[in-house]
Amino acid sequence: MCIAVVCDLIFQSKITGTAAQSGATCRVVRDVATLEAALIDQSPQLVLIDLSLEDVVVSDLVKCVRSHAATSRIVAFGSHVDRDVLNAAAEAGADDVLPRSAFVRLLPSLFTASES
Repeated sequence: MCIAVVCDLIFQSKITGTAAQSGATCRVVRDVATLEAALIDQSPQLVLIDLSLEDVVVSDLVKCVRSHAATSRIVAFGSHVDRDVLNAAAEAGADDVLPRSAFVRLLPSLFTASES
């Protein structure tokens, strides 16, 4: 089970499609409140966070995941040129912080790894 915090519809489709091909399920949420409810309702092995979300503080998302699903693997991804945001995600405690291109390349393996 995966929860993806993402607003971009094209990227949302890429993530959910890849999850389905891997035999995984992925619920998409768009804000901290919905993320919190999803974490309480489900126990995801993987949480994906799009760092390009507007009006969302990365550290708030990571804290929310850690308080409700402490063992979930958090993978944050964003623009390779936005070093400050990538560094903020790492400092907040994301397990992996990837440039978007690496995230896309590794996406199928993220679902395979979360199953084991």
